[in-house]
Order: sequence, then C-alpha cells, then structure tokens
Amino acid sequence: MARHGLGQALIGAMRRAVSEKTEVVRENVRVKTNGGYSFVDLTVTYLNEPDAIQGLLLVTLRPASAAPRAAKIKAGRKQGRPLHVVRRN
Repeated sequence: MARHGLGQALIGAMRRAVSEKTEVVRENVRVKTNGGYSFVDLTVTYLNEPDAIQGLLLVTLRPASAAPRAAKIKAGRKQGRPLHVVRRN
C-alpha cells in the first residue's frame, strides 16, 4: 500500500521504468501525511545488474526541494471546502 496521493504516480513510474528499462523521475508529488500534505520527488530505477537482482525496481522517495506555488495553495485547501483568496490593494 502507498500513501494517498502517491499511488498513481508510483504505478505510472513503475510501468514506464519496466517498459523502457530505465530510470523514471516524478518531481513534486503531493502525498498525504499525518495531519497534512508533503511534496516528494519519486524515482523508480530499473535494475540491470547484478544478475541476482536484474529486473527488480528500486523506488526512492526524497523530500521535494521546493513545492510549486500552485501546489502550495492547493495544499492549504480543506477537504470539501474551496479556498478563497482575498487580494488587497
């Protein structure tokens, strides 16, 4: 099982890594954590060698270096309630 928000990015990256036998990187994936959301960089690497582990996948999660501005706004949204932005001149 994967945390909410990670599933689709993980499945897509794994499928691509296997079909292309390469490394796939997804940046700024929004993942639900205890009490909020975090952004991570996801890397899935297809392993070609050594022979004992050939064909396996290495999944790496790192904290994202910086979340995109639009994603930061969405992260502040409460579930079921739209976010209202008030601009003052």
